[in-house]
Amino acid sequence: SFALLCSKIDFENDNNRKKVEDYISITNRAIYRLIRVAENLNLYGLIISDELSSKLKLKKIYPEEFCLDLVSRLEYLAETIGINIKFEGTSKGAVIDADPALLETALLQLISNAFKSTPKGETVTLRVKSASENIIFSVRDSGEGISPDMYSRLFSNSTPLVSSDINENGELGIGLFIVKAITDLHKGQVMILNLPEGGAEVTLSFPIASGNNVLRAPSPL
Repeated sequence: SFALLCSKIDFENDNNRKKVEDYISITNRAIYRLIRVAENLNLYGLIISDELSSKLKLKKIYPEEFCLDLVSRLEYLAETIGINIKFEGTSKGAVIDADPALLETALLQLISNAFKSTPKGETVTLRVKSASENIIFSVRDSGEGISPDMYSRLFSNSTPLVSSDINENGELGIGLFIVKAITDLHKGQVMILNLPEGGAEVTLSFPIASGNNVLRAPSPL
C-alpha cells in the first residue's frame, strides 16, 4: 500500500512530501508499538509461569558500547516523534554478565516510557556509569514526573490493564513489571524518582562481572 501511495504522489509538491513524511512517521510508530506490545506479552507469560530464568543466556557485555549502539538505532524513531535522544557517561571499561536481549528489552521499555512522557523538542537521556561494584543504567525524561498515587503500583502486575506502558489515560501496564523481573533475574536493583528540575529518572543497577572490573577501554562505534 505504501508503494502504491508513493507511485501516485507528486513529490515536487511540498504539501504532498509533508503528507508522506507524516505517513511514514505514523507507520513507524505503529510498527514499533506493536512489536513492543508483542514482546512484552510474551515476556509477561514467561515471568508469571516462572520460565524466564530458563531462557537466560548470559554474555559479557560492555555497557557503554551497548548503550551507544542502542541509542544510534533509536535516533530515527526519536526524530520522527520530535524528541531528542542522547547518551552520556562511561562505564570505565567494566563488563557485566547479562542477557543482551533481556537487557535491551528493559532499556527499550524505559526509553519508550520516557518518549511518551517527554514533550516534543525535549530530550530523553540514557546514561551509564560505574559505581563501586555496580554498573548503573539510567533513563531520564523531560516530562512531569510520576504522581505519588502511582508509586505503589509502578512495578506491579496486579493492574487489570494489559499494555506495554503507561497509556494516555495514565493507566499502568506491565512494562515496568517486566523491567523489574529482568533486573531481579540479573541480581540487580531498580529505582525510580522524580527530579527536582522536573521529569523522572529510572535507574537499573547491575553487578560488575566478578574478576573483570576493568578489562579495557570501550571501542568507539
